[in-house]
Amino acid sequence: VEEWKAKIDEVNAEKQKQEESLRQELSSKEEALVQAKKLLKELEEQYETTINSHKSAQEKFEETIQQQRKDLEEHQTEKEKLEEATRSLDITHGTTISSLKEELEHAKALNEDYSSQISSWQEKHETLELRNKELETSLESTTEQTKQRIKELESDIKRIQEEFQEYQAKSSETEKKLRTELQTAQASTTTE
Repeated sequence: VEEWKAKIDEVNAEKQKQEESLRQELSSKEEALVQAKKLLKELEEQYETTINSHKSAQEKFEETIQQQRKDLEEHQTEKEKLEEATRSLDITHGTTISSLKEELEHAKALNEDYSSQISSWQEKHETLELRNKELETSLESTTEQTKQRIKELESDIKRIQEEFQEYQAKSSETEKKLRTELQTAQASTTTE
Protein backbone atom coordinates (compact mmCIF):
# COMPACT_ATOMS: atom_id res chain seq x y z
CA VAL A 1 0.00 0.00 0.00
CA GLU A 2 2.78 2.42 0.92
CA GLU A 3 4.46 1.63 -2.38
CA TRP A 4 1.27 2.51 -4.30
CA LYS A 5 0.90 5.72 -2.30
CA ALA A 6 4.51 6.60 -3.11
CA LYS A 7 3.84 5.98 -6.80
CA ILE A 8 0.77 8.24 -6.69
CA ASP A 9 2.77 10.95 -4.93
CA GLU A 10 5.51 10.60 -7.53
CA VAL A 11 2.99 10.89 -10.38
CA ASN A 12 1.39 13.93 -8.73
CA ALA A 13 4.78 15.58 -8.25
CA GLU A 14 5.72 14.98 -11.89
CA LYS A 15 2.30 16.26 -12.93
CA GLN A 16 2.76 19.46 -10.92
CA LYS A 17 6.27 19.90 -12.34
CA GLN A 18 5.06 19.50 -15.93
CA GLU A 19 2.07 21.79 -15.30
CA GLU A 20 4.34 24.50 -13.84
CA SER A 21 6.73 24.18 -16.80
CA LEU A 22 3.86 24.52 -19.26
CA ARG A 23 2.43 27.46 -17.33
CA GLN A 24 5.80 29.23 -17.41
CA GLU A 25 6.19 28.62 -21.16
CA LEU A 26 2.61 29.80 -21.74
CA SER A 27 3.23 32.94 -19.65
CA SER A 28 6.44 33.66 -21.58
CA LYS A 29 4.69 33.29 -24.94
CA GLU A 30 1.80 35.48 -23.81
CA GLU A 31 4.23 38.19 -22.66
CA ALA A 32 6.05 38.00 -26.00
CA LEU A 33 2.69 38.34 -27.76
CA VAL A 34 1.83 41.45 -25.71
CA GLN A 35 5.23 43.00 -26.52
CA ALA A 36 4.84 42.18 -30.23
CA LYS A 37 1.37 43.76 -30.33
CA LYS A 38 2.72 46.81 -28.50
CA LEU A 39 5.56 47.09 -31.06
CA LEU A 40 3.07 46.78 -33.91
CA LYS A 41 0.94 49.59 -32.46
CA GLU A 42 4.01 51.81 -32.04
CA LEU A 43 5.09 51.10 -35.63
CA GLU A 44 1.62 51.93 -36.94
CA GLU A 45 1.58 55.20 -34.95
CA GLN A 46 5.09 56.04 -36.18
CA TYR A 47 4.05 55.24 -39.73
CA GLU A 48 0.99 57.52 -39.50
CA THR A 49 2.99 60.35 -37.88
CA THR A 50 5.74 60.11 -40.50
CA ILE A 51 3.30 60.04 -43.40
CA ASN A 52 1.42 63.06 -42.02
CA SER A 53 4.71 64.91 -41.52
CA HIS A 54 5.83 64.17 -45.07
CA LYS A 55 2.44 65.16 -46.47
CA SER A 56 2.62 68.46 -44.59
CA ALA A 57 6.15 69.12 -45.87
CA GLN A 58 5.10 68.17 -49.39
CA GLU A 59 2.16 70.59 -49.26
CA LYS A 60 4.47 73.39 -48.08
CA PHE A 61 6.89 72.63 -50.91
CA GLU A 62 4.05 72.73 -53.42
CA GLU A 63 2.77 76.05 -52.00
CA THR A 64 6.28 77.52 -52.21
CA ILE A 65 6.72 76.32 -55.79
CA GLN A 66 3.35 77.79 -56.76
CA GLN A 67 4.30 81.13 -55.18
CA GLN A 68 7.66 81.07 -56.98
CA ARG A 69 5.90 80.40 -60.27
CA LYS A 70 3.47 83.25 -59.60
CA ASP A 71 6.38 85.60 -58.85
CA LEU A 72 8.14 84.40 -62.00
CA GLU A 73 5.06 85.14 -64.08
CA GLU A 74 4.81 88.63 -62.54
CA HIS A 75 8.46 89.34 -63.29
CA GLN A 76 8.04 87.96 -66.80
CA THR A 77 5.13 90.38 -67.31
CA GLU A 78 7.19 93.24 -65.90
CA LYS A 79 10.06 92.27 -68.17
CA GLU A 80 7.79 92.31 -71.22
CA LYS A 81 6.42 95.72 -70.22
CA LEU A 82 9.93 97.10 -69.84
CA GLU A 83 10.94 95.69 -73.21
CA GLU A 84 7.88 97.25 -74.80
CA ALA A 85 8.58 100.60 -73.10
CA THR A 86 12.20 100.45 -74.25
CA ARG A 87 11.16 99.83 -77.83
CA SER A 88 8.61 102.67 -77.78
CA LEU A 89 10.96 105.34 -76.44
CA ASP A 90 12.69 107.80 -78.74
CA ILE A 91 16.39 107.06 -79.25
CA THR A 92 17.20 110.63 -78.15
CA HIS A 93 16.11 109.94 -74.59
CA GLY A 94 19.44 108.33 -73.77
CA THR A 95 19.22 108.64 -70.00
CA THR A 96 15.72 107.19 -69.84
CA ILE A 97 16.67 104.38 -72.19
CA SER A 98 19.76 103.58 -70.11
CA SER A 99 17.69 103.49 -66.93
CA LEU A 100 15.10 101.26 -68.53
CA LYS A 101 17.80 98.94 -69.82
CA GLU A 102 19.21 98.64 -66.30
CA GLU A 103 15.77 97.80 -64.96
CA LEU A 104 15.36 95.33 -67.79
CA GLU A 105 18.66 93.64 -66.92
CA HIS A 106 17.62 93.57 -63.27
CA ALA A 107 14.30 91.98 -64.23
CA LYS A 108 16.16 89.39 -66.32
CA ALA A 109 18.46 88.61 -63.38
CA LEU A 110 15.46 88.20 -61.06
CA ASN A 111 13.81 86.02 -63.66
CA GLU A 112 16.84 83.73 -63.80
CA ASP A 113 17.09 83.69 -60.01
CA TYR A 114 13.46 82.65 -59.59
CA SER A 115 13.85 80.00 -62.29
CA SER A 116 16.88 78.62 -60.44
CA GLN A 117 14.99 78.63 -57.12
CA ILE A 118 12.06 76.78 -58.65
CA SER A 119 14.41 74.12 -60.03
CA SER A 120 16.01 73.77 -56.59
CA TRP A 121 12.62 73.43 -54.87
CA GLN A 122 11.51 70.83 -57.40
CA GLU A 123 14.67 68.78 -56.79
CA LYS A 124 14.06 68.92 -53.03
CA HIS A 125 10.44 67.99 -53.58
CA GLU A 126 11.41 64.94 -55.66
CA THR A 127 14.01 63.91 -53.06
CA LEU A 128 11.38 64.17 -50.32
CA GLU A 129 8.92 62.04 -52.30
CA LEU A 130 11.60 59.38 -52.88
CA ARG A 131 12.51 59.33 -49.18
CA ASN A 132 8.83 59.12 -48.29
CA LYS A 133 8.39 56.05 -50.52
CA GLU A 134 11.49 54.37 -49.04
CA LEU A 135 10.19 55.00 -45.51
CA GLU A 136 6.75 53.64 -46.38
CA THR A 137 8.33 50.47 -47.80
CA SER A 138 10.53 50.02 -44.70
CA LEU A 139 7.65 50.54 -42.27
CA GLU A 140 5.37 48.20 -44.22
CA SER A 141 8.07 45.49 -44.17
CA THR A 142 8.63 45.86 -40.40
CA THR A 143 4.88 45.83 -39.76
CA GLU A 144 4.43 42.63 -41.79
CA GLN A 145 7.29 40.94 -39.90
CA THR A 146 5.71 41.92 -36.57
CA LYS A 147 2.30 40.62 -37.65
CA GLN A 148 3.92 37.32 -38.71
CA ARG A 149 5.64 37.03 -35.32
CA ILE A 150 2.30 37.61 -33.58
CA LYS A 151 0.75 34.80 -35.63
CA GLU A 152 3.62 32.47 -34.66
CA LEU A 153 3.26 33.35 -30.97
CA GLU A 154 -0.50 32.82 -31.07
CA SER A 155 0.08 29.44 -32.73
CA ASP A 156 2.64 28.48 -30.04
CA ILE A 157 0.24 29.50 -27.26
CA LYS A 158 -2.55 27.42 -28.80
CA ARG A 159 -0.20 24.41 -29.13
CA ILE A 160 0.98 24.72 -25.51
CA GLN A 161 -2.60 24.99 -24.26
CA GLU A 162 -3.56 21.85 -26.21
CA GLU A 163 -0.50 19.97 -24.87
CA PHE A 164 -1.33 21.14 -21.35
CA GLN A 165 -4.93 19.90 -21.63
CA GLU A 166 -3.75 16.59 -23.10
CA TYR A 167 -1.20 16.17 -20.30
CA GLN A 168 -3.82 16.93 -17.63
CA ALA A 169 -6.14 14.33 -19.15
CA LYS A 170 -3.38 11.69 -19.23
CA SER A 171 -2.28 12.53 -15.68
CA SER A 172 -5.84 12.26 -14.38
CA GLU A 173 -6.26 8.92 -16.14
CA THR A 174 -2.96 7.60 -14.67
CA GLU A 175 -3.89 8.82 -11.19
CA LYS A 176 -7.33 7.22 -11.45
CA LYS A 177 -5.76 3.94 -12.56
CA LEU A 178 -3.26 3.94 -9.68
CA ARG A 179 -6.00 4.68 -7.14
CA THR A 180 -8.08 1.83 -8.51
CA GLU A 181 -5.11 -0.51 -8.23
CA LEU A 182 -4.43 0.76 -4.69
CA GLN A 183 -8.03 0.15 -3.65
CA THR A 184 -7.84 -3.33 -5.15
CA ALA A 185 -4.62 -4.00 -3.26
CA GLN A 186 -6.13 -2.69 -0.01
CA ALA A 187 -9.22 -4.82 -0.49
CA SER A 188 -7.04 -7.84 -1.13
CA THR A 189 -5.01 -7.10 2.02
CA THR A 190 -8.18 -6.69 4.09
CA THR A 191 -9.54 -10.01 2.82
CA GLU A 192 -6.33 -11.79 3.74
